[in-house]
Amino acid sequence: MRNSCYFSLIFQEIKLCQRFSSRGDLVRLIGICLLAVMLTLSIPNTTMAAAPKTGPFKNLIVTDLTVSRPAIAGERSFLTVNCTVKNFGTQRVRPKALAAFLVHENGKEEIFRFAPRYAPTEGIPTVRKRWESLVNGILPEKSFAFRQFGKIQKNPETYSCVVKAQDDKNQWYPLAFSDGQIASVSLRTISERLAPKVTYKIKEVNSNYAEPHVYPSGEPIKLKVLPVLSKGSDASSLISSLKIIPGAKPFNMTDIDKARELILGDGNNQAVWENRSLKGFFADFWKVAEDKRYLDIEVEFSKPIELQSLSLEGLHHNSLYGIRNPNLSVVNLDGSVAKISVVTMQENNNWKIIANLDECVSARGLRLRVSTPYKICITSLLIQMSPENLIKNKGKTISTVQWKNGFGKPLSPPKSLKMFQENTIVSPSNLDPGYYGLDITTRIPGMDESKKEYGFVVLPPLRSLPTSKPNDIVMPDPRFGMVHANLEDTNLGFSEVKTLTTANYDANNEKLDAAAWRNAIEYRKQLGLTELPISVTEPWHSDSTRPISEDQLGRLSRKMKQYFEATPELHWELGIEENLSWRANRGTWTHYWSNLAAKAKVVREAANQTDTSIKLVYQIAEVEPNSVEEFLSSPAAEYFDILSLHPYPWPDFPPPEKWMPKYLSTVYKLMKKYKQEKPLWFTEYGSAQDNTPGKDFFGYEHTYNRGVSRSENMAFLVRSHIIAFQAGVEKIFWYNYRDRGPNPQYPEDNFGLVDYWGFPKPGYAAYATMTRLLRNKTLEETMVSNMNMTSDIKVFYFSGSNQKCIIVWTYPAKEMEISLERLGITSTDLVQILNVEGKPVSIRGNKITISGYPVYFIIDK
Repeated sequence: MRNSCYFSLIFQEIKLCQRFSSRGDLVRLIGICLLAVMLTLSIPNTTMAAAPKTGPFKNLIVTDLTVSRPAIAGERSFLTVNCTVKNFGTQRVRPKALAAFLVHENGKEEIFRFAPRYAPTEGIPTVRKRWESLVNGILPEKSFAFRQFGKIQKNPETYSCVVKAQDDKNQWYPLAFSDGQIASVSLRTISERLAPKVTYKIKEVNSNYAEPHVYPSGEPIKLKVLPVLSKGSDASSLISSLKIIPGAKPFNMTDIDKARELILGDGNNQAVWENRSLKGFFADFWKVAEDKRYLDIEVEFSKPIELQSLSLEGLHHNSLYGIRNPNLSVVNLDGSVAKISVVTMQENNNWKIIANLDECVSARGLRLRVSTPYKICITSLLIQMSPENLIKNKGKTISTVQWKNGFGKPLSPPKSLKMFQENTIVSPSNLDPGYYGLDITTRIPGMDESKKEYGFVVLPPLRSLPTSKPNDIVMPDPRFGMVHANLEDTNLGFSEVKTLTTANYDANNEKLDAAAWRNAIEYRKQLGLTELPISVTEPWHSDSTRPISEDQLGRLSRKMKQYFEATPELHWELGIEENLSWRANRGTWTHYWSNLAAKAKVVREAANQTDTSIKLVYQIAEVEPNSVEEFLSSPAAEYFDILSLHPYPWPDFPPPEKWMPKYLSTVYKLMKKYKQEKPLWFTEYGSAQDNTPGKDFFGYEHTYNRGVSRSENMAFLVRSHIIAFQAGVEKIFWYNYRDRGPNPQYPEDNFGLVDYWGFPKPGYAAYATMTRLLRNKTLEETMVSNMNMTSDIKVFYFSGSNQKCIIVWTYPAKEMEISLERLGITSTDLVQILNVEGKPVSIRGNKITISGYPVYFIIDK
């Protein structure tokens, strides 16, 4: 406004000069013009151009808008949006929400918007308060910075990120930069800043344990580390032509003109054949000569690429489907053709052809021939090329390694790796038990820095545990269980496992292969393990919108009776986390509880006809007192012997002391109220581990979850077990043994004690230490109650036949010193002190420092 006033004065003076043309008037005009220019230049640019002139947020200006980690097609990947919003008006502005939208280059807005990390309608109350306080604090010259996350699986180069504000009527308005332009950034400008595509092959030189990455005490860990090119960028956007040419005209085939759209991308496109929906491209070579039952796939690129890998996938419904003798060739830049070796894999109903190149190959096209017995169904073709920045800066790439402990503390100085050749890496010598992580940092010019930690664990043999009684017998402890367990990993000390559903059953003929089922159970017995199988598929699964039929109940009874007769010693879980589905569908699932009671009744009767000691287990997921009450008050409760909880404390996994005692107390009160007092188990429980807490997105597309860090998980794991045991929980099955997937931003992929590639995390060492030290020891409540401790010091006594184990930590977590006398320990009885990962702890005088990470005191009786 002030600028327009100054220029208005100039225009008025010009008019005056037209009327009074004396020399004095001219001098006056020149002086006023110079003054106006000086005043104009003295005003900040931000006041010269505001946001769009319409809408309630015209005075909000966006600065520092950046978008990092763009997705690439075929991957589950997330964008992180960072920006600062400033108010240059004179009044407080209170938008209901701030968000970033993805807008296609053609101007059509995407269906979804990014979920704000802090929003008034999402998250726990403390998060909501933080959001409200920030929004209410947008005053003149104040800034509000926000980070936001969203997923995109399409080609990111065709989208822009636009920042908008929402009013109380849920209307969204675009904000602007200081120059008046809409606040947006093109993803095309950052598409090359992908995370570095370098991975590392680790060869272990001296591992003596059966389980990889686990070592005995004393000797250093010796490795051979080879940096290699990893998966690159999706090349589908550079495919100018894709043709599928059959060896002869098939008996039936999908529209060949739609081949490109059916097999490129994620493979979720549908092709329809004979009223059946099939994924991808389908061809049936019935009545075609055997040597003509093949498809040629010809691919041409709009420009040469550095080919790194290829993956062709399809369905294998039965013996008529499948692939034979795949051949892959690359069309070189000069037009010649060179053959590339491929690997064929088949798992369940899927097949895959893979070509991974150790060194990239320049290619202008590809030729692939796939033969089939009769039928072939191709669901996806994924071609990866190396990012241009990686090729250009291959010689400038810097990679360093550094050893760290389970708390992230460096144990060695950083050491540079020679790129694309084998490096010898040796850990510090004389390693104590515990976790040791090899942290590798990769820096490529023009690209995002990446970090990857490869974990290793040092454990003493079971017979050398701290003990003064050499004849102690190592027995399995039924309190400790593992979901999706590696059955042959003997280091962790669990004795209960969940690895089987209703396997070896022919539903069409209602026949169990009893011998195969018994062999599977007997194999587990020989390893000292007890299986807890689960029945989840039809005929257990039923339509809850109507009464279950007598026919389905009969099939369920006959099926389960065969399992009971084959292995009468097992207990069974029926259904998986059905309370979550009931919660979401209670308006239409009018017959859920009556159907559950009917199914449980026939299974209970089948079990009693075989062995009355068979126990049935019902699951309730999350921290849900209402779900517990609904089950216990239902007619189904009487048929179950054990109540199982899956008490995942979403979304932020707070310390167990904060919620677990209260929740379990409520559960026991409800059992008593409804006269359904049953043993309490946790048949699933664990924590989502955020590898980069607070840095990148971690959650479920539109929901941010804090999770716990890898080091925090050690404390969370141990403290959860101890508190649950104190409350009366009989068994805890930790979820889970191994990460389900490789995505560090997706919680479901990050619950494991070992990562997706099989390398241990710090939690592996913590779990092994806990089970070894508590094996065959029981909690002594009287010892705890007799201690004169402040409320922030947690002490638990576990007693065995020859030794006691005292576990101590602080809550709320803080460091403090405590004397041995205060714990009732004499120096003559003390055998050893170990930290949460199993590493010996030194004592200073008669005192030791404790914190939120549990410490074990081993003493002789």
